[in-house]
Amino acid sequence: MRDGMNADRRVQDGPKRPWLCDECEQRLSQWEKPFAEQLFAYVHRTSEDQKAVSYGAWAIKFAVSVSWRTLLYYQEQSDYRAPTHMNAENLAAAERAESRWRRFLLDEEEHPGPFEQHVLFVDTPAEVRGSVSPFISRYLTRSVHIDLLAASSTCVTYTKLCRVVVFGFVQMPSPGKWKGTKLHVKKGSIGGRGRAEIPEWVLNYWNEKADAMGTAFAGMSPKQKQRVSDMFRSTPLDALGASEAFRAMRADVALSGKRAFSATGRPVGMSGAVDLAIQDGEDGAEPEGRTP
Repeated sequence: MRDGMNADRRVQDGPKRPWLCDECEQRLSQWEKPFAEQLFAYVHRTSEDQKAVSYGAWAIKFAVSVSWRTLLYYQEQSDYRAPTHMNAENLAAAERAESRWRRFLLDEEEHPGPFEQHVLFVDTPAEVRGSVSPFISRYLTRSVHIDLLAASSTCVTYTKLCRVVVFGFVQMPSPGKWKGTKLHVKKGSIGGRGRAEIPEWVLNYWNEKADAMGTAFAGMSPKQKQRVSDMFRSTPLDALGASEAFRAMRADVALSGKRAFSATGRPVGMSGAVDLAIQDGEDGAEPEGRTP
C-alpha cells in the first residue's frame, strides 16, 4: 500500500502526531482491534461475494477516532483558515465537530450528534459512465489517503484506508443523500453489494484523486522505481496474478485500455470528471480537498 499522493512512501495508515497520552492510546486501541479483525480484514479478502458486516459499539467509536484525528491534522496546518478553502461557517462547524467528537471518545457524550460517521467499502468499478481516470481502480483499492473536503455549505473529513472509507460529517446540508452508509451508536450492519448510495460529487473527487495518484507515480524517484521493478520481477507469476495490485491493474486496463499503463494518467485535454451531475448543498458547489 502506498500514500495516495506520495508514491515513494509505503504506508500502513495515516500521518502520525503526538496527540495522545498512554491512557488515550489504550482507549483508542480497544476499538482499532475489532475494526481490524472483524471489518478491515473481511473487506480486503472479499469482492463480488462480499456480504454486509455486523458491528457493535466499537465501530462508531473507531470511526469518530479517525475522523477526529483527520480534522486535528488539518486544524494544525498553517493555511487551515485560508478563506479560499474554509469559510467562516465551515470553521465554526469544525470547532463544534472537534469538541463533540472528543467528548464522545471520552464517554462524555452518548452519540456524535449531527456530526455523523459514514463508512463505505469500495472496490474496482463494475462499470462507469463518461470519462474515468485510468488509475481509478488502483486508487480505490490500494491507496491510503486523508483529506478535509469543503464547499460553501459542506465540510467533511475523509479517511481512506485502502478499501474502507470513513466520512465524518462536519457540515452536511443534505445528509439524506447518503444511504446505507451511516454508522449507528450501538450496533448495525454495513456494506453488502448494491446497498449504498452517495452524492455524485464523491465520484468526481475520486476521479480527480486517482489522476493525482497517477501523477505522483510519474514523479516517483529512480531509486523507488527500481525497487518496485525488482519486487515485481522477484514475485512468482502465480502469486503476482493472485495479488490485489494485479487485480486493480487488470480492472483499470478493462476500463481504460492502454491509458492504464500511462505513468502520467489522462492525456492533456481529456475531462477529469465522471459524466455525472454534482449533488451538494443548496448551491451545488462541489467540495474541494486539501490533500497534504
